[in-house]
Amino acid sequence: MPGIDRWLIVGARRWARVVASELCSLLPTTSAMQMQGDPSDPELMEWWRTSPVNGRIEIVLEPARCQAPMTGVAIIVNAACRHRAAIESALTAGYHVVSEKPLTLSRRESQQVLDCADELGLKLFSTNTYLF
Repeated sequence: MPGIDRWLIVGARRWARVVASELCSLLPTTSAMQMQGDPSDPELMEWWRTSPVNGRIEIVLEPARCQAPMTGVAIIVNAACRHRAAIESALTAGYHVVSEKPLTLSRRESQQVLDCADELGLKLFSTNTYLF
């Protein structure tokens, strides 16, 4: 997708792996992608070593910052109870954010992360992503 310099997948379990595989199938091989997970997790690393995304996605504990003039998009696909913290972290790191629904677990928290995105000049929205 033209205009996006860096992709970040926040989450490392089954659904995040599906999203990673789909992104890799859609994006040029030169697209920069990170998956936020635990590089010491043997199950995650086994999946990474044996999957087609090996070499395309870097597994990281903390994402690289995405500062202007770069454009980054973070896709939040971790447990719903972690969405707020993940969204805030991605926004603070400079990423526009697409969050699997629910955005957060309360209206108040959702408004807070929407306000945060607005203050930072970044986009944030929630989606019900069945499959691309």
